[in-house]
Amino acid sequence: MMYYEDTPTPPNFRDRLLKLTETLRHRYNYKYLILVIFLPSLFSLGLSLALDRSFHSVKLNSPLAANNEILGEASDSAKTAQLSGEASVSTPEAKPQTPTPPPAPKAAEPAATPVSNQAVSVTESQGRLNFANNKFGVYLNNVGGDLDLAGQLINSSGGDWGWVLAPLSIHDNGKDNWNGLFSKMAEKHLIPIIQLIEPDAQHQIPTEGEIDDMARFLGSLNWPTRLKVVSAFNEVNASEYWGGKIDPEGYARILNRLVDQLKQQSPDFFVLNGAFNASAQTGDPTNIHCIKTDLGVESCYLSEIGYLKRMNDAVPDIFKKLDGWASHAYPFPGYRGTPSDQRVGAESSFEAGRNTIHSYKFELRLLAQYGVKLPIFITETGWPHKEGQTQHPEWYDAATVANFYKQAFVNYFLPDPNVVAVTPFSLTNNFDNFAFVGGDGAKFPQWDAIVAIKKIAGNPPR
Repeated sequence: MMYYEDTPTPPNFRDRLLKLTETLRHRYNYKYLILVIFLPSLFSLGLSLALDRSFHSVKLNSPLAANNEILGEASDSAKTAQLSGEASVSTPEAKPQTPTPPPAPKAAEPAATPVSNQAVSVTESQGRLNFANNKFGVYLNNVGGDLDLAGQLINSSGGDWGWVLAPLSIHDNGKDNWNGLFSKMAEKHLIPIIQLIEPDAQHQIPTEGEIDDMARFLGSLNWPTRLKVVSAFNEVNASEYWGGKIDPEGYARILNRLVDQLKQQSPDFFVLNGAFNASAQTGDPTNIHCIKTDLGVESCYLSEIGYLKRMNDAVPDIFKKLDGWASHAYPFPGYRGTPSDQRVGAESSFEAGRNTIHSYKFELRLLAQYGVKLPIFITETGWPHKEGQTQHPEWYDAATVANFYKQAFVNYFLPDPNVVAVTPFSLTNNFDNFAFVGGDGAKFPQWDAIVAIKKIAGNPPR
């Protein structure tokens, strides 16, 4: 919203000169001040107006503006800079609206972008995230078979101690197996994010006894880092992932118990929610809406707005018990969004971005209503490519997807101090349109795109 004030009396020449001098001194380095000091005769009213316009243009195109959009608080000029600044990578302006798209848009190659080797700037009360952090990660469907590949991908180009999302069945109590996996993660310098799942086809709701057993099991393992990150299930605002029902109250109670039980095992546990489907909109946020998803799955949804409210009503201040926030950041609709999309359709200012890879910013605004600000772990994101064992012409080609990954990391995820880790879905997958590595072992272009980006040598406490 813009506010308009009464138009002020135009300043005289002296006031313009003083104002310009102060602006130059603070914003544009002292080298420009020499012009003001030694060439006053060049300044006329017309020239000062021209310089005002010139410096306004510089401000709009400053790379600093792109880094100011935290929690959706950036000004319109900062958003303009994020989309059009010189440090950004161009993206297609329009997306095809038909099921079978025209040729994929050609996006410019990103310029080499240095990433400073310093600690991630998000912190929380115990300061457990205050270490040099390599934000790159990847989702593992085959944890035991993919650790070598994961290390090659996310610890490339100067990187070390990247992140892997590892699903763990709520019924799995194979201590020797997981200690072996954790030992290999330590060898490969990989930080695990353990995501609890219910592998049954109906995704049955876990019992309190199962939660207690899992907490004891996780507490008994030899983790590769002191930080022990656990995410509590997956997209539970969709009935398909929570026993076929929408049950925010039940999930809040299970999440609350899991936090308490893990913290009893060790204060080093770092607990995340199960990431929600932020894009699910049901009109009235209290309504439940049943649809067929983009992947052809029948499911019922409750908007995250209504889901979180019912969670907090059932267990007051439940979100204040979390250490971080897991988020799924996908480019909807139909995985046809681009990295630069800031909103889709007629989203309100509050909901802006919930259908884009910036959906976590919408979630941060949502959490702020409950007095909470948490560091972000993007545990799923990315684009499927049309190439794979099954061709999908409705999706972008692999080269475009690779370029989008470059843009997403270089322009958005890496500069954002709220983001701790990004684990795209997925390294390998039976449905290999979503994979970095195909079913035949060949690497899709997005592999090389990620490998080429300069990374930080992470150094988590161990």
